[in-house]
Amino acid sequence: MEVEEEEEFNCGGATYKTVSLVNFVYTHKCFPTGWDNFLDIKEVKAEIAKISVRLAEDAKAGEIEPPMPNVFKALTVSLNDIKAVIIGQDPTPQAGKATGLAFSLNPLEDPRNVPTILNILVELKLEGHGVSLTNGDLSPWLSQGVLLLNAALTIPQGGEPGTHLSIWLPFTKLLVQYISKNALHSSAWIIWAGKAAGIGNKIDKGQKVDKTHHYIYSKGYHPSPWASVKNNEFFGYNHFNCVNQFLTETKRGPINWNLPHRSGFISDMKPCY
Repeated sequence: MEVEEEEEFNCGGATYKTVSLVNFVYTHKCFPTGWDNFLDIKEVKAEIAKISVRLAEDAKAGEIEPPMPNVFKALTVSLNDIKAVIIGQDPTPQAGKATGLAFSLNPLEDPRNVPTILNILVELKLEGHGVSLTNGDLSPWLSQGVLLLNAALTIPQGGEPGTHLSIWLPFTKLLVQYISKNALHSSAWIIWAGKAAGIGNKIDKGQKVDKTHHYIYSKGYHPSPWASVKNNEFFGYNHFNCVNQFLTETKRGPINWNLPHRSGFISDMKPCY
């Protein structure tokens, strides 16, 4: 008698309504490779189990962003490839726009509609990097070891910022502490100051990044217009060049922050005649 083979689980088709987060991670192994030792930590297992219960409850009431297949997308950067970490608060609650990467937009999203991202692009241009104000897709940085990490990895669709912060913060602190202690190489951490970036400071203080090994850059205000609107305090602090200076000094090599132009956006430069 032939035994029917069990159908392989489709990680890319998982939803918060059809599978629990804990099964997504531990039963179906739908987690970026290279993090097994982190996932085996007792405290990490406990936190994922807690998060799983909350997400299952919230999924009954509505949708959650980003889609489950993208919830751990930032961690496609493997532990020992991490060169820079940029910390955000949580994903955008707008339907279909959360990418799973802090500050990164979908390729077809116009940055002019997202002031925080537009400010980051303006600062990059001020620092001399080849970026276009039409492109807020930061995913090319992943292949260079840039970890775009949100403190909360999910948010209810249409919900208030920070709604899931309390359920994710213990997990995020464990993650940051693990990176700090176990990564073979030094890395640079961008934790922007100001009220809007208070979460970044909480993470920094809460998980004790080894500052003798890593570079913590916390100058200037958060790129959100609500944090820096008074005096444009985000601009001119050389955020990305300072990261590259550290990486060059530690023989890791600078990051190419350039982002290609994308045509067809309303923010394209218009002809004079």
